[in-house]
Amino acid sequence: MGDTSQLPIQVEIFEDSYEEQMFRPKIVLSDYLIYITKGRRFSPEDYLDHIEDKGTLLIDRGPMVEVEEKGEVTLVTEKEANESPGSWVNISRIDISSDVKSNVPGIYSVVYSYTSEDTGYDCSARLIVVVE
Repeated sequence: MGDTSQLPIQVEIFEDSYEEQMFRPKIVLSDYLIYITKGRRFSPEDYLDHIEDKGTLLIDRGPMVEVEEKGEVTLVTEKEANESPGSWVNISRIDISSDVKSNVPGIYSVVYSYTSEDTGYDCSARLIVVVE
């Protein structure tokens, strides 16, 4: 047998009601476990792929902008203001909590949280970061 290693991680299991399964949003990451070299720059925003909330919401990393329509001013994502195709959510609507110290070897986590404006349901996703 070859080398072995352990990776202590937290696993959470929830049993949602039918309504929650239908209406609870979901954060989708590009990766859920990554290994980085000690000292490498780490940006948790880079691992956000999209949000599933009554369809796919792409992540707009630009600023929120004011748009006036029919005499009413509203804040929208920059992509929406520029009429980019697709549905968008601004990154400012996603809470990112990270304890990653990229210059210190160890196992860290990043927690992403989002609350649907439509349903009020929230969700979270966890990225495990191993600094080697």
